[in-house]
Amino acid sequence: MKPPIFTGSKQDEDPQNFIDEVQKIFRVMHTTDTEAAELDAYQLKDVANTCYETWEESRGEDADPATWKEFADAFLEHFLPIEVLEAKALEFERLRQNDMNVNEYYLKFVSLAKYAPEMVRDMRARVRRFVLGLSDDLFADANIAAQNNDMTITKMVAFVQGNEDRLKEEERLRRENEREFSKRAKSVGNFNHGGSQTGDNRQFFKKSKSGPAPSSASALVQRSKFNKKNQNFRTADSQSQASVGYRVPGYPICNTCGKRHPGLCHLGTNGCFGCGQQGHLLRDCPSAEQNNGGNAA
Repeated sequence: MKPPIFTGSKQDEDPQNFIDEVQKIFRVMHTTDTEAAELDAYQLKDVANTCYETWEESRGEDADPATWKEFADAFLEHFLPIEVLEAKALEFERLRQNDMNVNEYYLKFVSLAKYAPEMVRDMRARVRRFVLGLSDDLFADANIAAQNNDMTITKMVAFVQGNEDRLKEEERLRRENEREFSKRAKSVGNFNHGGSQTGDNRQFFKKSKSGPAPSSASALVQRSKFNKKNQNFRTADSQSQASVGYRVPGYPICNTCGKRHPGLCHLGTNGCFGCGQQGHLLRDCPSAEQNNGGNAA
């Protein structure tokens, strides 16, 4: 059954744990009190064995074989002095979950509870003490569940573990949603500002020939330039046509050419657009030269 060994010379040895472990083995083996004491003494080595032999001699040659309780009390009194025992009990009293997960907290709880048996005298007291040390986000629900008369420490640990897993999942989803929201906000910001949110995007768009879609302000400037250019074109066209009498106010719009002019429309014929006669063009029309002082274009 691989019983533990106690030397009494190692810093990480726990005297109370040694007694608890061998006692479990003796319980399974159904040993008597004297057999348990003898078997336990066999597991003592080095300094611990020397102390045991000294204790046996102090009992005298005519003393009855030591019982398990006599052996355990003497052992703990020597290797677990009252000062250490009180310090362990105080550590258990102040035990809080803090940054430990539920499983880590429970293991610590069990390892220290044996030093303060009066604080966990029954199952209800044990459950209550466990709940009092839980973190704030787990305490409320656990405190309500602890009111059940059939609640055990095992059931409570399972209950709290389930709540802890649920809270971790909710926290994971919250962080995931925050990251997704941040990505979308950054994407929208880059779109609205033409990629000027980050240095890399700013440099990219400065170097790009095509560039991003113009912003609303840029579009207004371009639209204003276009309208001004188009207006200048229409003004020049109107002045050019008016100089030869084709957009004279007062004449109806011609259904053939869409211009304002007197008389018949000569679009599509060989006649002069100025006088309507055959044999010459508008630039050579005698009437245009006479009306314009010989400077018709």
